[in-house]
Amino acid sequence: MAVSVVIPAYNAGPYIADTIRSVLAQTRSDWEIIVVDDGSTDDTGAVAQSFTDDRRIRYVRQPENLWVLKARYRGTELALHSRVMLLDADDLLRPDALEVLEAALDANPDAVCAYGKHIRVDRNGQPLTPPGGLKARLRKLKAPEPTPEGWIVPNFLERNYIATGGQALARRDALLDTGSLETGVRAAEDWACWTLLATAGPFVHVDRVVLEYRIVPAGISMSGSIRHDNVMKALDVVFNDARIRATVPDKLRRTLYAKRKAHALRYAASLCVNSNRAAAALKPLLAAMRAVPLEAPSYAVSFLGVLLAHHLNRHPQTP
Repeated sequence: MAVSVVIPAYNAGPYIADTIRSVLAQTRSDWEIIVVDDGSTDDTGAVAQSFTDDRRIRYVRQPENLWVLKARYRGTELALHSRVMLLDADDLLRPDALEVLEAALDANPDAVCAYGKHIRVDRNGQPLTPPGGLKARLRKLKAPEPTPEGWIVPNFLERNYIATGGQALARRDALLDTGSLETGVRAAEDWACWTLLATAGPFVHVDRVVLEYRIVPAGISMSGSIRHDNVMKALDVVFNDARIRATVPDKLRRTLYAKRKAHALRYAASLCVNSNRAAAALKPLLAAMRAVPLEAPSYAVSFLGVLLAHHLNRHPQTP
């Protein structure tokens, strides 16, 4: 089956051409791209439209900046195919990404989403953790990241396992029927999307890097502009969803809420570090440790790792 790749874009002029080319370079050709320009004020529209001689590529423009969820929803509504990828306008697909993710959905007809792994790269596409460097050697000391499959609502309630939409392929009907793109939240929207989508059916994991997640200076994760109250609103929307309340026991849901809140606070602390405001990280970090006191020591160690990683990113070490 063919795949619809929805690319929401806001002032992505410097990056979106590379993103579109990464789709053009796929090992399979039965796809379409829908670029949804979310009211950009730069040359995003001109760059995207320069590719529309290829009939598989469409460009639509929102009348104003309505936020990424609205753009994703509009693109998904316009999608012609039953499988949709929500690819950010600055990320890069590996050449076989669509092929391996679609094969996983084909092999698991009950699954509503297949997701793979990602690596973080800089604006030039260079890995933030070069193989053999000090940071890479330190990362090997950590336990492998879990990759849950099947009914994973409780897993996602605790934390997000899909950093960005380009590492996942979802069934269009499930995205629309679950309201995953209509939560109205302005932070943690990816986590809210995947958690609500998981109420519709199983997820399957592909043990392969399918995406290069580009960290750019203007991105939200680098600017530190995510507001804590918006994150808390996202948590409330998801944890109070009727489908979540009906399938997750109250006691477990309260426990998972505390853990997810702590994860969100710890993430906010890391954003402060990434935006060179390390002193401001102390407040959310302490709040996270109070939310899950038994995990406070591991949070402290983890935060030291964030500080070290930030230092290494600013002062790269040679192998």
